[in-house]
Amino acid sequence: MNKSRTLLLTLLTVTATLLVPNITQVHAVNTFQKCDVFTGVGGGQINWYRPNDCPGIPSAVTFQGTLQATGFSDSVMTGMSFDVNGGCATIGQPCLYATTFNANTAVVFDVTGAYLGTCGGVGNLDTAGNSDVESAVVVPGYSGGPSVFFGQADGDQHILRYPLPCTPTSTLQDSFAVSTGPRGTDWVDMSSDLCNMHYTSEGTKIRSFNVCTSTQNPDFATALPGSSGFAHRILSDGSELVADNAFVVHVSNTGANINTCISSAAGGGILFSMDILPDQNAFAAAIIGGSNAVSYQTVAACDAGTAASAFSFTGIQSGQTDCGACIIGGTAIYGEFTSSNPPPQGMHVSKFFTDSSLNPLPLDSKGNSKADVVLAHGIVKSTNPGQILAWVNVTNTSGSSVQSLKLNETLPVDWKVNPAWKPALGAIHVYFANTNSLLTNPEITQPSTITVSSGNPQTVQLAIPSFNATAIGHPLMPGQSILLSVKLTYGLIGTSQPASSYPRNYTDTAVTVAWTQASFTGTESTGSGSAFFTADAKVVS
Repeated sequence: MNKSRTLLLTLLTVTATLLVPNITQVHAVNTFQKCDVFTGVGGGQINWYRPNDCPGIPSAVTFQGTLQATGFSDSVMTGMSFDVNGGCATIGQPCLYATTFNANTAVVFDVTGAYLGTCGGVGNLDTAGNSDVESAVVVPGYSGGPSVFFGQADGDQHILRYPLPCTPTSTLQDSFAVSTGPRGTDWVDMSSDLCNMHYTSEGTKIRSFNVCTSTQNPDFATALPGSSGFAHRILSDGSELVADNAFVVHVSNTGANINTCISSAAGGGILFSMDILPDQNAFAAAIIGGSNAVSYQTVAACDAGTAASAFSFTGIQSGQTDCGACIIGGTAIYGEFTSSNPPPQGMHVSKFFTDSSLNPLPLDSKGNSKADVVLAHGIVKSTNPGQILAWVNVTNTSGSSVQSLKLNETLPVDWKVNPAWKPALGAIHVYFANTNSLLTNPEITQPSTITVSSGNPQTVQLAIPSFNATAIGHPLMPGQSILLSVKLTYGLIGTSQPASSYPRNYTDTAVTVAWTQASFTGTESTGSGSAFFTADAKVVS
């Protein structure tokens, strides 16, 4: 196989909405950046785009070029995975593993997009000469050694394991025979225990197999609402996002469907591939065929059942040729969150909810925090509890003291800061968490460092330019924590809501960035977290 070290780029750097008449071959000088998005289009080609926001949802992307694996006539490129904590750190080393589907193998690129060759032989062919290798997941911490796993739609339909780094001379390490149906081990993703591999089989289930003990597990999910589950990603809380043909579905860590979002109806194709942004607060999913749209949305909006995307672009360039079927079969984000190989984070963020008396919210039958919405004659009268406190706990796990910090919290849809932030100042508080009780933690709130956005959902932004200037009087040391508390009331009180629309899931997400020096300078550490509660209807006469 010719190990060409060239990258296909357009002559002009353009946004994804502009037309590009052709692709011209030049030498690569660019390297993958956090949040860059890649679309597999076939013929050994993968398009490379850079968003104008990271890790948030962008409003535009800029085309960086087309990666080219030479000598391939596959109709479509599908699943991809990055060795972000390994080979991606060095130019010339295996970084991106991409499956070629009906070319029955996987190809490898370095962090500049240069083609390095294949990953061993990969596919195990069936009698028709097909294996249709469809997905890949990099697992550097696997007990059998750093590995990349592959799923196959056809062939012997086994889950395959190859070593990291994987080169053309690498050999198959394991071939796991698993239960399938309707079609193969289509799309695979590894859980955080580095043993239980979740996979879809183009049906309504997410299946599970323990690759440490070679044991078939009970199905993780058995009733996906769409007709065909394809690409899926596991979040740090054990829940899972699935491209499920007609929409994306968020499945809880117990396998229950939370809600669906991003309808494919307007795109003229099916939602087939997806990946998660580094902070886990949002994701991108792509339609195969039809519009070939790559659509972004937040997890919170998905839990709220939002059908529209927050931003989308076409993942194939106008006039692009030699790309097989020229449809998007795979979507990957550099720095993607994967449960088995998460991007490094230096700040730990967790979320929880209480009532105004600091009591934890009660739990529903599934163990989720819950609130009741009181309905009378179809009108929302009140909630129980009347107010909910949304808490964010940020712990410095970076190993160094931090002097400045920014925290963005996206509140649950339909819930509002109350009383409204400014002129009133009673709804939001910041504490130094140096005790074991919420009641006794010293307050370090500085109203001037807090802003609240309008709209639905609202966003609370905390920006501390210097911990020395707060009541703490010193940097936030390793192991120390702060707490942000936001008082919420239900924004739908007084509106007409059908009881049948409940229960509803309400997600709160938080992203933080901290710096070792004041004024948001120095070495940067990041972290993110999310949690949700359910709201159920209580109908009264």
